[in-house]
Amino acid sequence: MISKILITISAIFVLVGLFGIRSKTLGGKMFFLCISAIGMTVLSFVELNAYGLIGGIFQMLFRLISLLFLVLLFRNVCKKNGIIYAEDISGIGRKMPYMFLMAAVYSMIVIGMPATGTFTGILYSEIGLLAGGFGAFTYIGMIGNIAGIAVPAVLLFPVLKKAYFPEADSERRESIMMPGKGMMIIHFLMTFLLVALSIYQKPVMTAAGTLMEKIFG
Repeated sequence: MISKILITISAIFVLVGLFGIRSKTLGGKMFFLCISAIGMTVLSFVELNAYGLIGGIFQMLFRLISLLFLVLLFRNVCKKNGIIYAEDISGIGRKMPYMFLMAAVYSMIVIGMPATGTFTGILYSEIGLLAGGFGAFTYIGMIGNIAGIAVPAVLLFPVLKKAYFPEADSERRESIMMPGKGMMIIHFLMTFLLVALSIYQKPVMTAAGTLMEKIFG
């Protein structure tokens, strides 16, 4: 019964992320996105079976780490350029294409696009729900998983679109403060690692399997 209650609470947390649509500030959108991502990850863990735990591990390693670095990237860019509102990011992606290319990679992983580690985590979470015998709560969890893809998509896609394709009447920035080289190198290495582990997931799966053996052994 405890798993059913926690699945419901986690699904509600995922849906709370939708309040980020109404937020005008980029920080506000990231705040609600973090709540949704945490709810999504916890939803997998509270299934309390091997599939759900593997799904939770994948989402923790891919979704949460990508989101952390995405927040750090936006914070660094916004702090240097005095950006508070999401609309003020208009066109800035063209001024720093490499930085926002990495932001796009982080976003794809946070959303859980196919072929990412997050997507693998979602699949295992779905299997865990179907195998867990949660009755009607299985569908609540599945709705939560679907929302876990939809919420970051509706929050992040408009921001990236605005960054790359500014509106005609938006204010144009003449000068842009670029992040430091050290910060760019850190983000490059992290995006490379996340993409590499999404393409070749065996090390993560092996580590997750070893952990499962210790828990259920």
